[in-house]
Amino acid sequence: MFSVSSTPVRHVRLGTVPLTRRLPSQKIITPSSRTGVQRLQAAAATDLKEQLISAILESRNQKDSFTAGLPPEAQKVIDQMEAEAQNSKPKLIEEELLGNFDGVGSRIVALDEAGTTSLGQASFQQFKPIDLQVKMIGGGTVTNRMSDKEPYAIISSFRVAEGEFEGVEAVQKAIAEWSIDEQDPAKMYVTFVRTQFEPKQKDAESVKRWKACFKEHNPGMDEDGIWSIKFDKGRKGHRDFVYVDKDFQVSKGNRGSWTVLERRPS
Repeated sequence: MFSVSSTPVRHVRLGTVPLTRRLPSQKIITPSSRTGVQRLQAAAATDLKEQLISAILESRNQKDSFTAGLPPEAQKVIDQMEAEAQNSKPKLIEEELLGNFDGVGSRIVALDEAGTTSLGQASFQQFKPIDLQVKMIGGGTVTNRMSDKEPYAIISSFRVAEGEFEGVEAVQKAIAEWSIDEQDPAKMYVTFVRTQFEPKQKDAESVKRWKACFKEHNPGMDEDGIWSIKFDKGRKGHRDFVYVDKDFQVSKGNRGSWTVLERRPS
């Protein structure tokens, strides 16, 4: 048989994002069958989740772990998750993937240590000027719901990091279609079909400054400063999950970036 002693759970709020964190547990696990081994593996994965949450929480007072990269302690736990997933891959369940998820940590290959990148890197090489340096701000949001209009959307923010318009802030929404790999149930395919940019602040002065920065470079921008483009050919990618439950996800993108997401409270 397989037994796990009960342990109290307390909720820790990370900025606007709550993270569930268990107090140190004393678990007695005795596998006696294949089912027992599977439960043992599940318990080990849960322990790693708790360790990852702790590492991210401890880093938050020092830096923004989403834009500046995961702290070494968190990356070590993720490396363990990746190793465990080689032996026991998580299985994606469509219903558990639906909803709104907030980014609580990531290591994005395109960002430097300060969390900056080129606007081209941040926009599929679409929003101009593509060589402008921008800083990603906040953890971003993934919205995943069954809808013909927006079945999958990544919403992120950035701030112009140089030049005359330094400080101008943007919201980007990337719309995609998605599916679970039939041969590999831990892999999600994502095809981006459209992306949109708009000013983060909507007051008249902020919109005016936004348009002064970007409108000349991006024909078709409307009077509210909104600019969007539909891709002739979808921009394809994938996410390989090393941990997933209905409230928490850890995945590696096709370019090597790691993302940690937690379900937004309803």
